[in-house]
Amino acid sequence: MRNKQLRTLLAVTLTLNIILAIIKLGAGYLYNSPSLVGDGFNSFFDIFISVMLLIVMKTASRAPDENHHYGHQKYEGLIFFGLGLFILFTTLLLGVNTVKDFIAYFKGAEYTLPGTPALIVAIVSVFIKVFMFVINYRAYLKLKRPALKGDAINHLSDIFATAVSIISIVLAKFNFYIFEYIGTLIICVIIINSSLNIVKEAAYYLTDASPSKKTVNNIRECILSVEGVICVDDLKVRRHMNNYYVDVEIGVQKDLILEEAHAISEKVHALVEANFKVLHCHVHINPH
Repeated sequence: MRNKQLRTLLAVTLTLNIILAIIKLGAGYLYNSPSLVGDGFNSFFDIFISVMLLIVMKTASRAPDENHHYGHQKYEGLIFFGLGLFILFTTLLLGVNTVKDFIAYFKGAEYTLPGTPALIVAIVSVFIKVFMFVINYRAYLKLKRPALKGDAINHLSDIFATAVSIISIVLAKFNFYIFEYIGTLIICVIIINSSLNIVKEAAYYLTDASPSKKTVNNIRECILSVEGVICVDDLKVRRHMNNYYVDVEIGVQKDLILEEAHAISEKVHALVEANFKVLHCHVHINPH
């Protein structure tokens, strides 16, 4: 059921991104708004993101198999990382071209003021993007899929980018055309910042990074609360996308029989997995 909801969400997002890319690029070129063209390319990148998410989410949802004993969730992190790099690279190219146009403007290149339809398209786009942000972020809170969080963040940055485009168009219509280029560069900075955040978070998922110290300490306290556990000799927690794997060495009385010691380890195993987002807790027993 959740996978069906996810596919429906991604299909809706893809459709809206296609519509936004078409109307932004069309209005930007037809009505002479460089900032709206830049925002249109941003929506074009979003189409690529939506398509890749549709493909990867299906793969990441597959159960563990003979070649992937721990499941396929990291495919989601991999595409998350690749999307961040793709957005970063293409936005840098857009920024370079805008700087060239900026220089040409100061050298006396002719320009045409943006038309009112460009402003209308930008305003409508903001409302659509707000809707897309809300549905994606709500889906992330419900499904806890990192890629949805990244897509929601991307939509939020798009809202700010389009708002900048609106301001730029309004100023340009009052003969402050230079703000069209400034607005485009600001949009580039917003998108670059979002892409760097995506790359950073994706790298965090892919490198088995540890969770916060607070989370590790909470797991430690949970383990120590089990009757029979004298101490925690070693505790390692690693991220597996939105979940954790735990490896712990606990100290128990050395004179316990094997069945008693094993029963304590089973309690630790069950309690940790029940109270935290832990896929598996491996417990090793040390005699004390």
